Amino acid sequence: MVRRARSRTIECAYIWGLLLSWTLALSSQELELIDCEGEWADSQLCKEREEAFEFKSRVDSLFEELPELENPPWNREQHETAISDYEKAMEHYNSGYFGDASTVLESVLDSLLSLKSEFEETTARTEEIAFSFLDEDKYGEAIPLLRNLDLWAPDSPRVAEGIVHANKGMELDTEIGRIEELIENRAFDEAEVKLATLPEGYWQQRIGIVRQKLSNFRQQQSFNSLMSQGLERLDAKEWGAAHKSFQAALKLSPNSVAAKESLDEAHAQLTKSTLDALYEQLSGQEIEEQWEGMLQTLTEINKWDANEKVTATQKHLQLLLTTEALLTQAISKASEPMSKQQRTEVQELLASTEELDSHGRIQEKRALLQEEFDRNTKPVTVTVISDGKTNVLVRPGQSLGAFSKKVLDIYPGTYDFIGRRNGYHETRQSVTIKPDSKGIEVRIVCDVRF
Repeated sequence: MVRRARSRTIECAYIWGLLLSWTLALSSQELELIDCEGEWADSQLCKEREEAFEFKSRVDSLFEELPELENPPWNREQHETAISDYEKAMEHYNSGYFGDASTVLESVLDSLLSLKSEFEETTARTEEIAFSFLDEDKYGEAIPLLRNLDLWAPDSPRVAEGIVHANKGMELDTEIGRIEELIENRAFDEAEVKLATLPEGYWQQRIGIVRQKLSNFRQQQSFNSLMSQGLERLDAKEWGAAHKSFQAALKLSPNSVAAKESLDEAHAQLTKSTLDALYEQLSGQEIEEQWEGMLQTLTEINKWDANEKVTATQKHLQLLLTTEALLTQAISKASEPMSKQQRTEVQELLASTEELDSHGRIQEKRALLQEEFDRNTKPVTVTVISDGKTNVLVRPGQSLGAFSKKVLDIYPGTYDFIGRRNGYHETRQSVTIKPDSKGIEVRIVCDVRF
C-alpha cells in the first residue's frame, strides 16, 4: 500500500512538471485561450492570470483618468516611474508570468491612486483659490489658475464661466479707470452716465467707492440747495418754510454747524410768530367767551411754549365748562316741581357758583336757574274745606287734623289730600299745583259709611 501511494505521488509530480513546462512554452495569446471556467478554474495559473488582469484593468482605467499634460499638477517622476513599471509589468503579463505582473501592477496601482488623489486635491485647492480671486475682483491673478483648471478639467462649466468672467473683468478695468479719473476731475455727471452702462458683478469694491463718491457729491449738492432755499426764506420771513429747509439739510449733514445754527434761528422765529398768532387768537376767543376754542388754542400753545400759566388757564376753562354743564342740568330739573332735596341742591349750586358770575355764560345760566327756582318755589294758596269730623292728611306733607276750613301755602307740585273717619270709607284726592297758579280750593269729607 505504501509503495503504491508513493508511486502515485511521483507520477502526479511528473505530470504537473510536464504541464508547467508546457504552459511556459505557450504564448500569451495561447494562455488567454485556456478555459479558466472549466477544469482549469482552480489552477494556480488561472488565479494568477485573473488577479493580474484585475490589476491591469484598474491601472488602465487610472491612466485614462489622468490627463496627459505638459505641466501636470502631480509628481512627474512618480508618474514616469509608474509608466515604466507598467511597461515591465506588461512584459511579464504578455510572457505569461502573471504572478510577477501582478506584483508590479499592484505597485503601479498604488502609485497612480496616490497621483490621482494629489491631482484631485490640487485641482480643488486651485479652483477654490481661483474663484476667491474672482470674488475679490483679482481677475489678473485668477486667469492663470483658471487656464490651468481648464487644461486639467476641460469639461467643467464652472471653470469655463470663470474664464469668461475673468476676461470680461480685465476688459472693464480700463473703463472703470476712466470713470475713476472723471470722479477725480469732478466730472460727476459724465461719470454717472458711464457707470450706468457697466454690467453688474464686476469690480464691486471699486464701483462701490465710485458710487459712494457720487452719492456724497449729490448729497452735498442737495445740502447746498436746501441751505440756499432756507436762507432765502429766512430773508422773506417765511419762517415755516425756512425751518423745513434747514431741517432737511441737517438730516443730510447732521454735523453741520451752519445748518444747526440756521435751524435754531428759524425755529426761534417760527415759535415767536406762531405764538403771537395763537395768543392773538386766544384773546379774541376770550372776549367772546369761546371756551371750547380757547382750550384748543391753548393745546397748540403748549406745543410751542408749555408753562404754568397756560396749564392754569386750561384748568380754569375746564372749571367754567363743567360749571356751565351743571347749571344747564339744574335748569332742566328746576323747570319742574322739585322735591325738598332738589331745592336744597339748586340753592347750594347757586351759592357755590356766585364767584363765577362775572362770566357772561355763567351769569346767564345762573340767572335762568334762579328764575326757574323762584318760580317753582313760590307758594300757592290752597284752601282746604272739610266737615270738622274728618281727619285730613297731605302727602307729601303732614297731618292737618279735623277742621271745617284751613288755608295753606304750598310749593308747586303734586299732592295727595287724604281724609279718614271711623266708620266711613277713606277719601283721597290728588292735586297738581302748577307754578304761578291762583288760589286753589280742595274739599275733603268722609261721608260714605261702611
